Amino acid sequence: MSAASRRTITGCLALLVAFGSTLAITACDDTEAETANSALETAAVRRINLEVKAEATGAIQPIRTVEVKSKASGEVLRLHGETGMNVTRGTLLAEIDPRDVRNAYQQAEADMDVAEARLKASQTGHERSVQLREANIITAQELESAELDLANQKAAHFRARTNLDLAEQRLNDVRIAAPIDGTIISRTVEEGTIIQSGSSSVSGGTALFTMADLAQMQVSALIAEIDIGRVSAGQPVSVTVDAFPDRPFMGSVQKIEPQAKVEQNVTMFPVIVVLDNAEGLLKPGMSARVEVEIMEKPGVLGVPNDAVVNMSDALAAGMVLGMSEEAVTQALEAARAAGRTPPARGVGEAAETATADSTSPAADPGAANRRAGAGGQRAGADGTAPVQRPGADGAAPGQAGQRGQITPEMRERFAAMRGRRAEAGGNDETRPGVVFVNGPAGPELRMVTFGASDWDNTEVVSGLEEGEAVIIISAIRLQQQQQQFEERMRERMGGGGIVPGGGMGGGRGR
Repeated sequence: MSAASRRTITGCLALLVAFGSTLAITACDDTEAETANSALETAAVRRINLEVKAEATGAIQPIRTVEVKSKASGEVLRLHGETGMNVTRGTLLAEIDPRDVRNAYQQAEADMDVAEARLKASQTGHERSVQLREANIITAQELESAELDLANQKAAHFRARTNLDLAEQRLNDVRIAAPIDGTIISRTVEEGTIIQSGSSSVSGGTALFTMADLAQMQVSALIAEIDIGRVSAGQPVSVTVDAFPDRPFMGSVQKIEPQAKVEQNVTMFPVIVVLDNAEGLLKPGMSARVEVEIMEKPGVLGVPNDAVVNMSDALAAGMVLGMSEEAVTQALEAARAAGRTPPARGVGEAAETATADSTSPAADPGAANRRAGAGGQRAGADGTAPVQRPGADGAAPGQAGQRGQITPEMRERFAAMRGRRAEAGGNDETRPGVVFVNGPAGPELRMVTFGASDWDNTEVVSGLEEGEAVIIISAIRLQQQQQQFEERMRERMGGGGIVPGGGMGGGRGR
């Protein structure tokens, strides 16, 4: 069989893998290959309004909630407050049986009367003693005794006055009034319930009502650590509740809690969002979907996320579309030579060029091993000793060092790459990637600089023009092709060593 025939059959088999065909192969020529390429799903590069948002869920809660308790113990005689009532400060809500406190008040009044009479008698006796002492009728000791009695009576009168004031306050405490302007959101007692005082009970007393100011509400939403760096106080927030799915409520970020929470191995930070509720539509406990507006870019070039491929997935994606390994490798090397993409990362380069790849080792624990660069080490086929391979730029094996040391040449390339990013996008969010377009001879690889992305589209900073068509790549097919490629590499390496390649497709979501 000639080399041309072998290449034709290999291309047909790759196309069958890409489209999951189960038909028997009877013939394969250039016409059929062109037909298969024309059947690829494509999407046009177009102008879009890109909105980058951090999404989370939470519950609507009042900003200020107050429990209403009684300072008096006893039976609840009457309740004047109901849930849902809007009341002002001082409005009567409940009345407690006043018999005990009324008796105590009457006793305090009687004690006050006795104290006043004794004080008056003591004052009169003291005045008489002073006159008798001036006439030298009584001794100085008798005058001192009269003065001491007057002082004692004044103290007794003061105690009686204090007790009367306290008894009067307790008598007023049986009438429970609203402590704030707001809405009664819950009631926990009924008429006839025996309650405990909130001031004298060790348990804190019985709560009668719960009140809240519903004019302003808040949502505590958990934002992922990857997005929290772009969230700050004052940012606009859109909140949607199930009761009004077509009406967003606008609010703003009040603060970001300093303490993180870990849920299902994901680090998240509580973000407090404040909402205006002047219409009273939001109720405590409603489930809320929160969208924090991080970035808005109107009228930028964009492509669907399913067309974006990470650098590390370019080989597998090309094979899904029927391209050979040599063709994809040559296209990548040509782009690197032209300075449109950074060199393949080595073990030591991964930390310095992490922003160049949308999939980080933190998101994919195996990425650091799968993507060990060409300047690192590979285990030999017999598993006896590591075999060093030259870097992608053709540098000598020892140039990058045994343990990921970064050479001055690499640092210059990193600096140049950052400069190109700054010129292209003006920020560090730009990243290199690839797309595939339909060329005269079939799918072709195109190097592109991407910017921000949302759940559907990714911004194109450079590398594509408006109106061009890019090929949509199925993530499932890409993963299947990757697995097959890794299996072949393991077979070539004798079942050991580290397999190059990356995770599943790029540009999916954020």
